Amino acid sequence: MGGSDSWDVTKYVNIWICNLLGSTAYTAPVGNFLPGDDGLVCHYNHIGNSHIYPYGSGRSIVHEMGHYFCLKHIWGDDGGLCSGTDYISDTPNQSNYSTNCPTFPGIDSCSPLSPGVMYMNFMDYSADECRNMFTAGQVAYMQSCISAILPALPNSTACSPVTSRAKTKREYSFGLFPNPGNGEFTIETDFLEYEISVRDMAGIQLFRKKINSSTFIWKEKLPPGIYFVSLSWETGKITRKIIVQ
Repeated sequence: MGGSDSWDVTKYVNIWICNLLGSTAYTAPVGNFLPGDDGLVCHYNHIGNSHIYPYGSGRSIVHEMGHYFCLKHIWGDDGGLCSGTDYISDTPNQSNYSTNCPTFPGIDSCSPLSPGVMYMNFMDYSADECRNMFTAGQVAYMQSCISAILPALPNSTACSPVTSRAKTKREYSFGLFPNPGNGEFTIETDFLEYEISVRDMAGIQLFRKKINSSTFIWKEKLPPGIYFVSLSWETGKITRKIIVQ
């Protein structure tokens, strides 16, 4: 699928973040595609708190993780027939996917009485601000899926503490805060001579300056959006993403 190669799916869940065309995100569950493609793919606009409506609070990855662990859409993908199912006993029948943030109770032709449909479920298409739950049945279904398809994953040691080592200068050399912020930010670095540049999402350079101090304060407020701040020195370069709210 391009990009970095996948890691061992018995130890990790692979997530590719890219300029995905035609979709917010999608999932390649284990066993459904080529082994090297197993994982999740998400557009960079919908990772973390990007504040890009309707999917700007990180719920896209939660939704796709549900698919990765065998959950179906809550409306059963039947196009309004009320005959489809997500195979979960404690989710209500639902005619189609929800959009934006419905008003409770969200009733439809399949669930015409209160409490109506479960538009706040992660497996619906409601706006991120409205999605906040899996049901107990969905959790049990995902746990059964993991046991059947990825039994080694819960015992993965990939996130266990690693043997301590001396951290590299690259890991310590570039602090950028607050992030997210209001358009002003501070850079702290171990370097005393370097160059700072700021680019927007289109790659347009907004600022470039040589700095001779370990601390630099940007005071010109940026409008809301996502920007990339780069610190360059003679032998290298580090780029950080910053979100302006």
